[in-house]
Amino acid sequence: WRQLVQGKAIASADLLAKLQNNFCSEPCYQGIVRKIEKRELTLDRQTVSEDMLNLDNYLGFFEVVKHCIDQGVIDRNRAHRLFGYYVLRARYYTPVSKYIMDTADYWVDLRALADEVLALEQERRRLSQEEVVNYYTAAPATPT
Repeated sequence: WRQLVQGKAIASADLLAKLQNNFCSEPCYQGIVRKIEKRELTLDRQTVSEDMLNLDNYLGFFEVVKHCIDQGVIDRNRAHRLFGYYVLRARYYTPVSKYIMDTADYWVDLRALADEVLALEQERRRLSQEEVVNYYTAAPATPT
């Protein structure tokens, strides 16, 4: 029994490491991260842009993470610690938030993951939901 538990823990950690590596090395994901951080991501629903296609892939990555959590394949708390920042930054960045709501049928799992991370952050930081959202939507500090 112990070997099965250890084997599952090792497989889970390995998958989480692969997901993190994929997220950190994928240019389209990192391009979206940069644009969200710099508040440069604009989405025009009238035309399909490269940013929109990359955003779909980016958000889809987090849906995969949510499925892995729900299936017990990866640890919920570890996944939240690794990816929660990016989920909340995207979820509450106005252009992305509007896009998610406009295409709501497609992003059910993403919204559920964001809600989980938000609740975890509220508990961990002992802040209200509004305070957590404000924290994740604040503009990044600019170097002086």
